[in-house]
Amino acid sequence: MNGDGLKLTRMSDVKAERVEWLWQSRLPLGKIVTADGDPGLGKSTLALSFAATVTTGGQWPTGERCQHPGDVLLLSAEDGLADTVRPRLDAAGADVNRVHAIEGKTLIDPNSGERYLRPLNLADVLDLDAAMATTDARLLVVDVLMAFLPAGTDAHKDQDVRRVLSALGAAADRNRCTVLLLRHLNKGASRDPMYRGGGSIGIVGAARAGLLVAADPNDPTQRVLACVKSNLGVMPQSLAYRLVDSPDHGVARVEWLGTTHHDARGLLAAPESEEDSDERTAAEHWLQDYLNVNGPTASKVVKNDAAKERFSEATLKRAKKKLGVEDRSSGFPRTSTWYLPSQLSTPPVSENREPTEPTGPDQHKQDEPTERIFQSAHSPESEPTDDQAAKCAECGQRLLAPESLEHGYCERCRRQHQQTERQSAGATVTDLDSRRSPENGHPTLSAVKWFAQRIAELQRAGQKTVESFAVYAEGEALGYGRQSLIAAANRHPDVRVISRTMGNTTWCIDPSEQTEYKPAAEWVDQYLAALPPDVREVDRADLRAAGEAAGYSWSNVRKSAYEHPRIESRPAPGDNPRQAHIWHLKPAEEAS
Repeated sequence: MNGDGLKLTRMSDVKAERVEWLWQSRLPLGKIVTADGDPGLGKSTLALSFAATVTTGGQWPTGERCQHPGDVLLLSAEDGLADTVRPRLDAAGADVNRVHAIEGKTLIDPNSGERYLRPLNLADVLDLDAAMATTDARLLVVDVLMAFLPAGTDAHKDQDVRRVLSALGAAADRNRCTVLLLRHLNKGASRDPMYRGGGSIGIVGAARAGLLVAADPNDPTQRVLACVKSNLGVMPQSLAYRLVDSPDHGVARVEWLGTTHHDARGLLAAPESEEDSDERTAAEHWLQDYLNVNGPTASKVVKNDAAKERFSEATLKRAKKKLGVEDRSSGFPRTSTWYLPSQLSTPPVSENREPTEPTGPDQHKQDEPTERIFQSAHSPESEPTDDQAAKCAECGQRLLAPESLEHGYCERCRRQHQQTERQSAGATVTDLDSRRSPENGHPTLSAVKWFAQRIAELQRAGQKTVESFAVYAEGEALGYGRQSLIAAANRHPDVRVISRTMGNTTWCIDPSEQTEYKPAAEWVDQYLAALPPDVREVDRADLRAAGEAAGYSWSNVRKSAYEHPRIESRPAPGDNPRQAHIWHLKPAEEAS
């Protein structure tokens, strides 16, 4: 402390700690989080589904398990405990022994000496602090915030709400208990989700993360959980869900539907007129057809061609988002290229969702996507005008990539010529051009039939093994999508995985060869069985090293370990509750 009475802390004396998450990127542990939405969209039901996951240590909708299970505190002003809250918890699968509803604060009347119950508010932070500590709560749900602000607090004054939330936030941090504040939306017309929650902007300012619950504009039966802000991590992808009937409990429950392209700002946009909607639909069809025909294309070229079709840039941008078109930059100076999801060799994956191993008869055929993205003619170093543009001598498409300009053909036509040259050189490959329609150049065979013919050609040529990316590259050059080719590989009886490396899989295509490939779950089971009987903790570093040496990715090994009946995640021993968990290994006889 210096002479002016200020307390100064040297940062070298502060021990750095990682942010802990109740739910990765959405619910930071020990922090305040807002969840805003109009009435009737299921905010309360959604919050109770979160409570169920926390009380049971179950899986979040994104696939990962809750790493900090514990008790839950409820402050509910709008729903009855017996006829609404309890049935919703039961429908969500909550451990109701770990859920505590705060009904008020017990006081003694100084005149009569009788006890009475006073409604609780957020000014009673000492009582909330004690409740968090007593129950070891990991989540406090406040439904809804405005009902629990203390008397005299102006919800629209930044200073008033921050005074209340500052003390509540300190209690949350001290007890490692996430506080979820539910709010209704205000009646403003702003599309900025930061300003649409009821009350002062200081409320979402005090929160470390903010969520939005809204109706899906394209499906009235669906809802969307979007992220408004995330001060402590990356902005996660929005999730779609619907409320479905739970007949055994007489209430609705949440059914998760996966990720969606809708973001918070788009969900709050004003409804489109019928004319705007028609234009947007037309733009979506145009953009999808354009990229299917031309392949991945420079963004500047797409925008110029869209303008010629009288699509505004805003309409094109909405169509791009609706179709899930990816925008990737490369080179220097940076140039961006638009890809349809099917044109990407490494499509994006949801955060924290780990790839799964195949099951059943397809265990030996599942393929992992490659990491290379094959460049098309539309990945330009520069973008010439229409008058200056060179065109493919075969199909007439504009040439932009340096290698295409050098050869005079677009990437697709150049690959076809290479295959034709291979055939003339004596390779036993059927003429690939004959598999394309002479009218539009599209494939005339299904992906399954083309794949079967290609494998048969390789077998006749005497090949016993083949690299997956090479076959996929040939198929993509002919216009087949990556996912269709992977599905064809999974269905082919002669294709069996014999090894995997980063970005590629080696197949055995000789039906006479006996090959064996163990899925990660089976390998983990064998690894644990080989450990000495007295081992009671799994060495994760050794498990990872052994798995990678055997050709398995750590994500697949880790997922299989999490789901193994002999492995139980437990808090590490010691006085520090923030230490990482250990993997306790149960004896084999207990697991069975």
